[in-house]
Amino acid sequence: MPPLIFVVDDQGPMMIEMALMSHNIKVQLEPFKDPTLALEALKSKNPDLIFLDYKMPEMNGIDFLKCLKSMEVRIPVIMMSSVIPEKLRDYAIKHGAHDYLHKQDPNFPELVKTFVHKFATAA
Repeated sequence: MPPLIFVVDDQGPMMIEMALMSHNIKVQLEPFKDPTLALEALKSKNPDLIFLDYKMPEMNGIDFLKCLKSMEVRIPVIMMSSVIPEKLRDYAIKHGAHDYLHKQDPNFPELVKTFVHKFATAA
């Protein structure tokens, strides 16, 4: 079975999907535009990796990371944002993100591939 990856992004999973397709990587993507629904899904599912947007209307990525910690969920999380100041990146990593991705990075597809191979067990 392909690895399960949650994409928590109010704009949807299209950027991650395109990056994976460009490298022909087979995974099972589960998109969540509402981070609270992703937290609820974690009660019954155990994804291999979570790509998490920072800025969302319902809850920001840091608050999501804090919820993961309080739930004692230990799943690798890659924080994503269109704008990631160094201070925010460091704060995200301090609160449990394994790494970060800048959505405007020209190497975005290659970085997604690297993270999937590094953290998703069957990739």
